Amino acid sequence: MPHVLRLLDGWDHGPAHVLNRRTDVLAQNALCVALFEGLEHTDNVLRMFFLNPAAKGFWTAWEQEAQRLVAHLRAVVGADHKNPSLLELVEELSEDSEDFQQMWARHDVRYRRGDAIHFRHPLVGDLILWQEAFSVDSAPGQRLVTMQAEPGSPSEEALAKLGAMMGLVCTGHRRR
Repeated sequence: MPHVLRLLDGWDHGPAHVLNRRTDVLAQNALCVALFEGLEHTDNVLRMFFLNPAAKGFWTAWEQEAQRLVAHLRAVVGADHKNPSLLELVEELSEDSEDFQQMWARHDVRYRRGDAIHFRHPLVGDLILWQEAFSVDSAPGQRLVTMQAEPGSPSEEALAKLGAMMGLVCTGHRRR
């Protein structure tokens, strides 16, 4: 994982983090920290979505994205159904979130693929970021998730502005 951490530290194209099967955030770059600054439960993506009162305003297509996450979790649980930490997460979310409980009851199963995610950030406004996940071969069950804006888009400008506010240099798709 040290190589992945170096990659994260040098990744200046957009937010990036490393997640495990439960969507626990194991590592993240500075722009990812800035993107989710002010939200609760940033240690786990599913908990951030379902246990965070501000989530529905932060993700502008919250329900669609939440359904994707739940369907992905169901696929992961199906492949590793004896994993107690996965089952504990499902139990926690089912008890604490009616939205999660209803989505889980649909039994949708689908692994995530690259999707556009729509955010409304309190400092820089609306962002559309394309997310892609890569398996970390040196750490089975972990994924490096990257988010990037379209080159030349308002979202790329907003990411650069967010990075500048945090003292970061964001290069987007161009090297400066």
